[in-house]
Amino acid sequence: NNAWVGLSYNEDEEAYTWVDGMPVTYSKWGESQPAGTTDKGVLVRWTNGRWTTSDKAEKRHFLCSIPKTHSPTITMAPSVAPTATVIDYCPWAGPKASTVSRYNESSLIIEYFTKFSSWSDARGCCMQRGGDLFVITNAEENDLAMQLQDTEVVANNAWVGLSYNEDEEAYTWVDGMPVTYSKWGESQPAGTTDKGVLVRWTNGRWTTSDKAEKRHFLCSIPKTHSPTITMAPSVAPTATVIDYCPWAGPKASTVSRYNESSLIIEYFTKFSSWSDARGCCMQRGGDLFVITNAEENDLAMQLQDTEVV
Repeated sequence: NNAWVGLSYNEDEEAYTWVDGMPVTYSKWGESQPAGTTDKGVLVRWTNGRWTTSDKAEKRHFLCSIPKTHSPTITMAPSVAPTATVIDYCPWAGPKASTVSRYNESSLIIEYFTKFSSWSDARGCCMQRGGDLFVITNAEENDLAMQLQDTEVVANNAWVGLSYNEDEEAYTWVDGMPVTYSKWGESQPAGTTDKGVLVRWTNGRWTTSDKAEKRHFLCSIPKTHSPTITMAPSVAPTATVIDYCPWAGPKASTVSRYNESSLIIEYFTKFSSWSDARGCCMQRGGDLFVITNAEENDLAMQLQDTEVV
């Protein structure tokens, strides 16, 4: 159960190259590797981080990377030069579940976190991942918010991006929009000041709670999605989407930061060929993981399951 990354044999270059077209500048080949050339992709072993080649048609786990812009929080004390600090609101293992919701030419990655967090800390995590708390605009999105959640404890409902706005004297979404679709529970909304909104996993109804309460939460991350175009002779082209990704999303994920940018690294346990694995990563707005240094290779090893050698 080792995982595909974005390295494969390039017939034109007659060498192994990354999916971004770059040559291999850092490597951790296993013994007698690379072995073979044509139609070979590269796996990272979870046991030791060594790289090994395999036929691209083989179905394996895989690792995606999704680029995100990250602006560190700036903190200042009087008469002291500003320092850049990063508060990590997100759990290292990433979301418990996620899915992709598509509309026209755009997509939203919806992520569900089981780290108990206040409404503000939950929003901090979503923003660090390049999005915000989930904004629900229709019944289909509300169903997603309900279905992604754990069903173990009734009280473990999830924060979404709705809260009471003192200036507007109304409940508004984090994107500043008013509520046009709603599914309030009985006697809701209850209260105003410092209230956020939860979606119940039992019935999808909305309920208010103090923002300081620690609950699960749902993020949405905007992604551009270009559907695959298929054409038959003399027939107008039609847009079709092949969904390479599992509905439940990645098994684990983390954020890797460099300077002002971030990469979301996602680990999938859906057994997929190298090409189908790449299809999933591209649908999520990224590509198979490109490893450029030892720290990234360690991430590729540590995120993986340790059940089957």
